[in-house]
Formats: sequence, C-alpha cells, structure tokens
Amino acid sequence: MKVLTSVAFASSEGRLYLIFIPPPPQDLSEYKVLNRLTDSTGIEVFILFDKKTSVILVSVLAFAIMYSVFDSEGGVTGKQIAFPATAGNVFIGADRYNGSAGPDSGRVYIYSYVSGILQNNLYGENAGDRFGASIAKFGNKYAVGAPYHDGPNGVNAGKLYIYTADGQLLTTIDGLVASYFGASIAGIGDVNGDGFEDLAVGSNLYDAGPNGVNAGILKIYSGRGTFPEIFSLDGGNTGDQFGYAFAGIGDVNGDGVADFSVSAPGDDGPNGTNAGRVYMYNGVNANLIYSVGGDAPNEMYGAVVENVGDIDSDGVEDFSVSAPLSNGPCSVCGEVYLYSGLTGNLLYKLFGQQIGAGFGYAVAGIGDVNRNGVEDFAVSEKHWDGPGGFDAGRVSIYDGSGTSLNILDGEATSDWYGWSLSALDDHHIVIGAPLYDNPSLGKVYMIDTRTMLGRRVWVGDMNTFFGVAVA
Repeated sequence: MKVLTSVAFASSEGRLYLIFIPPPPQDLSEYKVLNRLTDSTGIEVFILFDKKTSVILVSVLAFAIMYSVFDSEGGVTGKQIAFPATAGNVFIGADRYNGSAGPDSGRVYIYSYVSGILQNNLYGENAGDRFGASIAKFGNKYAVGAPYHDGPNGVNAGKLYIYTADGQLLTTIDGLVASYFGASIAGIGDVNGDGFEDLAVGSNLYDAGPNGVNAGILKIYSGRGTFPEIFSLDGGNTGDQFGYAFAGIGDVNGDGVADFSVSAPGDDGPNGTNAGRVYMYNGVNANLIYSVGGDAPNEMYGAVVENVGDIDSDGVEDFSVSAPLSNGPCSVCGEVYLYSGLTGNLLYKLFGQQIGAGFGYAVAGIGDVNRNGVEDFAVSEKHWDGPGGFDAGRVSIYDGSGTSLNILDGEATSDWYGWSLSALDDHHIVIGAPLYDNPSLGKVYMIDTRTMLGRRVWVGDMNTFFGVAVA
C-alpha cells in the first residue's frame, strides 16, 4: 500500500501537521475516515483511506499556503498549488487618520493573518488624501486608493498605490482630473491570460470623457511587470457613474479567459431615472456579453457587484448586484439580486426587512461554508438596528440557495458593523465596523464562517475610520 508523506505545516497554535491536500470530497463514500480531529483553534484534520487506490490521505482545512504530495519513496505525486489568501497578511484602511502629513491623510495597517500581530504601517502622502479609503487584493499584491489626492492632473484626481503583501511599494498610478481615481478598486481575475490576476480601478464621477459629466470611466491594469493598462472603458451617458462597482466573475462565456462586470447606478433604464445597469464584459477584448438592469428609479442598483461563486451548480460562477436604497418590503430596506453568470438570468432576490437598514451595503462570496457542495455568501446592513442598538449593523450568511445560515450582529450603537466585508479564504471573512466605540475608534473582526466564532479582533485609533476598507 502506498502511503503519502508530506511537507511540514504549523497551525496557528503551533501544532505541526504533515501531509495535506485540498479539503476532502463532499462524498466520502469511497473513503474510510480513519480519524477526524479538531484542535482548539477550529482547524480540522481528516485522515482518509481511499478504497480505490489504497492511498492514505491527510486533509487539513487550515492555513495552508501550498501543498505537495509525496509517495513513501519521496517522489512527488502531486503539484504544488497556491491557495488564495489563506495565509499572509490582512490590510485594514483608516482613511481619516491624521498622520504627519496632515488631517485625513490616511493610514493602512498590515496585520499577520495567522498571528494577528501588526506587521507594517503605510501612510498617506498629503492632508486630505484619504489614503486607505479602498483596498483590494489581486494575486499576491495589494492596491490602496487615495481618491482625494491632488496630483499632477489636478484637485481630487486621486492616486493608486500597489504594494507587496508585506507593504513594499511597487508602483503608483495617478488619476485623471477630478476623477477620484482609486475610490473603487478590485482584483478581477486574469483577463489577459498571462497568468497574473489583473486590477480594475473605477472613477465613477469622471466627466472629461466623451459622454459628459459623471459618465464615469473604468481602467484595467495588468497584474504583471510594470502594471500596464489593458483596457479603458467609458460610461455611456451623462450621469451614469459607470465604474461605481465591478468584479471579476470568472469565465462566463467559455473562452478560457476571465470576464468581468461593471455597474452604472446612474443609468436611466426602462424602469426609470437612475434605475441602474450592470454590464458583463469579455475579458479578451472588453466586448459586451450582456447587461442587467434595476427594477425601479433611484435605488442605487449597482452599488455593489460581487462574485458569489457557482450558486446554481452549472459550472460557471455567478454574481450579485446590490440596490441598498431599494424600497422593497419597506422604505430603504435594500435588495440583492442574484444572477447566473452564464446567462445573466435572474436566479432570485433577497430583501432587507428593516426600514433604512440598507441591505446589500457590502457582499462577499465566502465559499461553501456548510459543505453542501454549493457556494455561499455574506450580505451586510450597516444601518441595522439590532441587539447592540441603533445602527449597530449586521452581516447575514446565506447558503447559495438563498437560505439564511447565520447572523452576525454589531456590538453597539452606531458601530456600522458591515461597512466593509471581505473573504480571506473559503472559511474566514473580515468585517469592518469603522464607528465602533463611537466616535470612530473602529474595529475589525476576523470570523471563522464554519463556527461563526471570532478568530481575531483588531481595534484602531480614535477618529480614524479604522476598518473603512479591508482585504
């Protein structure tokens, strides 16, 4: 019988595990579970016997960076594969931080994902830059926005900074005149097929383009080398605010290249003024694949666009669109639309249930947390009045079918828990509450979505909006 041996791996509490592979199959009928262990940090270890191949497997659902599979003679039988964001650092923005550069210059705190210890600090260049207002991870790099930076192209042109995971500056990109460049940023997958995840930057208030005031613009940069521009897309009409939100949705048209969606919440569609629209583009050439639109005027349809994974089990990743000002069951309850990535057809909607709560303020795909074979997702309502008080905030965890799995409530009045929300891996999310301990001390929580228990808590400095952005 062949036995797999392994590289060494240390858990967050210092315990060593050997041999590990990706999480075990959902169907364990072809395996004999020899043992299943859970340590005090919630890390699970499965020891499985494969009845078909007579191989013993050890699976660790944990902070694995990569794995190698070896046979008993030491020969490699499996590839090394990197797991996205399962180890490394967490970037937390505090865009109102008053640093040596002046008021609201901004700051980004870099914490260790595993130990929780502060690793580095990044600071805004000038007063009023609001450095750290947006943060995005793309590949093994991080982008930080300073949308109010006054650069060579004028007042509030904005500026983008690109860093390594430990905070070493790689490059900067200056925005266009009065465009608030860097207010919205996101990794969108490898759209140019060079093996590196690419970065999108939106300027939804850009008005120097061909289509008028606040038409908006989206720029996409390669994640490789010197980060050259790949595409530049203009909003179609005055006031569209194209580029307000966007996301990589995987390969929806089957050409082997990642595609992406972009919102224009100010688009005047068939359902009224500012009904909003979201466009799906081909990653190869930025040609339009399809578009979807909001149901009613002025609901901020497209405030958030998010890849939620394959929730309809057709092999193609799907996406959500938020309308946090939607007047569904009640005034400004908020609404989230779930769409098929393959066809653009509406799968279902979720509605907020409290007046003014703004359901859908942030959304994150979080992997299959209940292990039923379908991807799950989280939705925030930063103005939810819950057990903690008025505007304490809330984050709800949903199964891919739209069934509620769990609810996480903010601690206290005016915390705005759920202002920011980001998935670190398939079972950890970070949630920002920038007004925690009002005024604005700020707090960020790292939650294990399998147990709904907190693994890390970080608290910021007074009046800095610590947690306004997380990645």
